[in-house]
Amino acid sequence: MRRFSYDLHTHSVYSDGTGTPMENVMAAEEKGLELVAITDHGPASPEGLTEGSFRRLLAEVREAERMCSVRALAGVEANIVSPDGGLDVTPAMLEEADVVLAGVHHPHLIAPGAASVEELKAAVVRATIECMESGEADVIAHPVWILEELRCHVTVEEAREIAETAADTGTALELNVRHLPRDFTLYQIAVQVGAPITVGSDAHSPWEVGEFKPVSKVLRRVGLTPEDVDPRALGLI
Repeated sequence: MRRFSYDLHTHSVYSDGTGTPMENVMAAEEKGLELVAITDHGPASPEGLTEGSFRRLLAEVREAERMCSVRALAGVEANIVSPDGGLDVTPAMLEEADVVLAGVHHPHLIAPGAASVEELKAAVVRATIECMESGEADVIAHPVWILEELRCHVTVEEAREIAETAADTGTALELNVRHLPRDFTLYQIAVQVGAPITVGSDAHSPWEVGEFKPVSKVLRRVGLTPEDVDPRALGLI
């Protein structure tokens, strides 16, 4: 299997990462990547971006791209924070970001009155679907991670609804190195229905940028190659 030439999900000191945008881009260059995105957390996360810090991130990413041979994107990993799939980023951040990842990190914001884990799961699934239907996100980050953290899994029917919505809207479902799923049903169905799939290291330090060895095994398991999940070929960027 050919190696990956891109990393669509990394963090910097502008949220909870340890490297600067320049250091992430330089690490990508050293590893032979052609493209890297700096996608720091949205405002609802601790140490998340503000509109002001996002503009500084944007400027640093543009400078890093000028100095290196790698295409560098300034993005955001927005939080899905409401039952209708709403995000925590401002309209200006959505407009200026090169790529928008969206994920559930704080499920209590989506269903604060949930009486059971199953009720919470249903709310997270519905919010994820509505986020895709809104058209605001390019990629759903680690779509099943928070549910597995809650000790529950999407059903086949729920996985199919998520995958079919992703296919209909052109929203990619991410395979995330830091949060590899234990159950691959969603991705297997996504392949069947033609939903886009991307990969991201979710690097929180420069040395983690472009580290995809665990994901390579998962891709083989679901019958995909690095070319199949290239965000450029998928038309995401």
